[in-house]
Amino acid sequence: RPARYSIREGRLMHDATRKYKRVVQDCTQNRSAPYVHKAIEYVKSGKLGTIHFVRVCNLKGGGRHSTVPDSEAPPHVNYDMWLGPAPKRPFNARRFHGGWYNYWDYCGGDAGNDSSHQLDIFRMLFDNPEHPATVSCSGGRFAYDDGREVPDTQMCQFEYPELKMVMSFELTGYPAFMSKIPGSIRDSDEFPHWLQCATRVEVYGSKQMLVLGRHGGGWQVFSSGSNAGPGKVEAQEFGRRPTPDHHRNFLDCIKSREKPNGDIEHGHMSAVLSHLANIAYRVGNRKLTFDGANEKFTGHHADEGNKIVNSEARAAHRSRDSVPGSNAPLPATAAPS
Repeated sequence: RPARYSIREGRLMHDATRKYKRVVQDCTQNRSAPYVHKAIEYVKSGKLGTIHFVRVCNLKGGGRHSTVPDSEAPPHVNYDMWLGPAPKRPFNARRFHGGWYNYWDYCGGDAGNDSSHQLDIFRMLFDNPEHPATVSCSGGRFAYDDGREVPDTQMCQFEYPELKMVMSFELTGYPAFMSKIPGSIRDSDEFPHWLQCATRVEVYGSKQMLVLGRHGGGWQVFSSGSNAGPGKVEAQEFGRRPTPDHHRNFLDCIKSREKPNGDIEHGHMSAVLSHLANIAYRVGNRKLTFDGANEKFTGHHADEGNKIVNSEARAAHRSRDSVPGSNAPLPATAAPS
């Protein structure tokens, strides 16, 4: 997760889907969740008041990562095939199954893993806005200095001038008291304990606050409280796991040829948020300006950011700069490191 390694790759997937008239369903199963759509209706009702700030959380726990020396690949593994487009390097068991998601060569860390679902819900709640104008990041690997490359603390801000809104994305990988929503809650008329719910979205209106949990966590709306306790619950909806409905929608769309709930365009647009967060981190925790129409950075540090936007594979795995016959050419790619 997400389904594309880079912004460029995501755009190619989108263009190929449209050119060849394919049905592609992304793993954004919250788009098939009735309770999330009821939250969308509540946001649109205006009852929350004016909204200028949204907080997207992926505040998970984690532990130390053990390291081992490089070694020969197991005889039953075609290691070159396993690497695929990633740069060639010696085999290491901790970068293989069970550890590859800690390294930039293979993924986007937890910003591209679990976080992609909450970021997609943010876009759903606000009618799928276009790309943000800017992204800034602060973070690092602070809790465990254990050789992993992806951050265990990452705080990013996205500016949406047309919405007059800032979205804050916050990630951790160490506090033991935070957890994802238990399966027992996802299939019941219960809510998680919001303060320790690692995978939630908070919408701050001028009148009310909405808190939503992904994958069946449900949502509640709170009005003004006091120092003595929380505010009144003004509205709520229990959730259920959306995955079965997501699968059903995909199969139905294969027959009807309609766009599925988690169409590739929504998947790409939401995944770009994960990529932007990571790029701002990888260029030195900077603020970057993003040209959404052309999906590239402009201004200060744009060259550094665009090298990651257009990251390309090893020669045997390289893709075209655009889908033949489409009208969406992409910038020339940088040589792989």
